[in-house]
Amino acid sequence: MFPQFIKAKRELNDPENALIGAFAGAITGAITTPLDVMKTRLMVQGQGKQYTGIVSCAQTILREEGPKAFLKGIEPRVLWIGIGGSIFFGVLEKTKSMLAERRNRELQAGKEE
Repeated sequence: MFPQFIKAKRELNDPENALIGAFAGAITGAITTPLDVMKTRLMVQGQGKQYTGIVSCAQTILREEGPKAFLKGIEPRVLWIGIGGSIFFGVLEKTKSMLAERRNRELQAGKEE
């Protein structure tokens, strides 16, 4: 299986890399939204201590607000993390390719001397 993957592997262009980063970021943002909702609630609860921990927080949210409450704010979170993923992954892959090209040029120059 791996040899077939390696044969089929090709270099992606800049827009493809950015798009992959955006999708990865968006999916990650969507999957982690419930955890972020609970983390935020735990952080802002103040002195009243409505929740004693993450399990208590999850149970209270589910009981009082229903399962949809775990997805509050998912749209801006997916958009924000998707944009960040696009920029990060796009820049990372472009930097890697530029450094590889530079190294190859230096190796070629060293062989010619």
